[in-house]
Parts: sequence; C-alpha cells; structure tokens
Amino acid sequence: MWVPMRRTVVILLAVALAGLAVSAQAPLRPAGARFDAVSIKSNRSATGGSIGAQPGGRFVMINLPMARLIRVAYPALTSQLIGAPAWVNSERYDVIAKAEGDPTSAQIEAMLRALLADRLKLVAHFEPREQEVYALVVARADRRLGPRLTAAPLDCAAQVEVRPGSGLSLPPRPNGAPPCGLSSDGRRLTSGGLTMAQLARNISPLAGRVVIDNTGLAGFYEFTLEYAARAGNAAGIPESGDDRPSIFAALQEQLGLELEPLRAPVDVLVIDRIDRPSED
Repeated sequence: MWVPMRRTVVILLAVALAGLAVSAQAPLRPAGARFDAVSIKSNRSATGGSIGAQPGGRFVMINLPMARLIRVAYPALTSQLIGAPAWVNSERYDVIAKAEGDPTSAQIEAMLRALLADRLKLVAHFEPREQEVYALVVARADRRLGPRLTAAPLDCAAQVEVRPGSGLSLPPRPNGAPPCGLSSDGRRLTSGGLTMAQLARNISPLAGRVVIDNTGLAGFYEFTLEYAARAGNAAGIPESGDDRPSIFAALQEQLGLELEPLRAPVDVLVIDRIDRPSED
C-alpha cells in the first residue's frame, strides 16, 4: 500500500489492522527475515513526502524523517519517541527496500525493525508512562448509536492477511470508503469497516491525546465523520471560519460516541541508541 502525504489519504486494512506493540522493558531485538536490498539516501527537498508498502515486496519512504519509519516498524498508540535526538525528526531521507515474494504487513514491520538495527544501530524498548488520555465511550445511556455509525456488512476479519499494495477486489462502500479501510481528507473520515479500537487510534491526532477504546462495541463498523479542521474543544465550538463541529461534538452528534478525559498508562517507545544511517 502506498500512502502519499497529500490532502487525501486512503488507509487499507493491512495498515488499519496493524497490531500494537507489547510493552517491554528489555531492548526490542529484531528477528526473522530481512530485506534483500536496501538503499538509504539523504533528501534535502523542502516539501512533499510519502511512505508505504508497494506490490512486489517493496517498501518505499521518500523525503521523510526517520521518525516516520520507526513508527511504522514499532506501531504504538502514541507517536512519541522518548530520547530520540533532534535529527530523527528533522533530517529527511529516502529509503527503498526490496524483499522477495509478497510479505504481509507484520512481516514488513519485522523487516523494518531489522533494517533499523542494521543501518541505524537502533536499540529501543517500550515503557508504560501515565498520561492524560481520552476514553472513547458510547454517549447515550441506552447505547443507541448515532445516525452515521452502522455495523459493517463485510467480513473484515477474514481480510487480515491482505497483502500491502494488493487492495481488496471489492467496490467502494456506499459512503465512498474503501472496503474494510479508511479514507481521510483532513476534515472527513469515512470507514468501510473498522473496529472501534482503530477508530480511536485514527482520531487521536485530532483530539490532541491518545484515545483508548472503552465503547465495548465489538466487530467492524462503517461511518462518516465530518469535523472542523482542528480539534476545537470539548464544548463543541468550531474553529473560526469553519462551520463544521469540533471532533468532540462531531463524534457525539454523528456517531453517538464521546470522549471522556482520564489518566492511564500508555506505552511509549524509548530510544536507547540510534546512529545516523550510512548512505548508499
């Protein structure tokens, strides 16, 4: 799957269902398969960038910081990289990696971890840290859902092993979303079948905190969520010049869900060692 950093982003199931890393104090040591060929070059372009898997076992990152690659290799609820030097977030690189066959998302993550260990000498571990978060809950006492949230008719659980870049051989859903995936343009999220945990992860950047799924809703859901360009505030007041509701108000009005503030431990990735990559 190819994810361009443009106005519209489409995230198919292979990424939407990426598993969360397990908390561990010991350094995370990559194991298993490695890419057959890897090229890393510095990129000093001012704008633009893309990252994602492509058909044929390729993984490509263009003009993005190494922090983005690390987050793909070590997925977690929060994007924080504790202890990372400044260059990890500021200096941009092109990374082109090739593997044999058609690896799954989990296999690509493992190969990216090996790449980071080999070329950047990355040593890292997950560590739980208590933070201010939001809990995603059903808003109504009778647990009735909002008008734009419905159970997905597709068997999305059966699509977990879809290979990156291959897509699903199904037409878009009536709301325009990819089947068992997510589409976003910065002010609208449309789902063709996601879990509540996946919804929580996708709205975390909009809410300004990690969002944890406490809805108790199982299965996959289709939805259309329209909101102001920025998070706004819990009172639901939209940003100036945008007549859409804040993400807080939109969740309640359109999906019948709401965000409750609380403190909870969240796994963050701690960087113990990382070197600038050798270019080739």
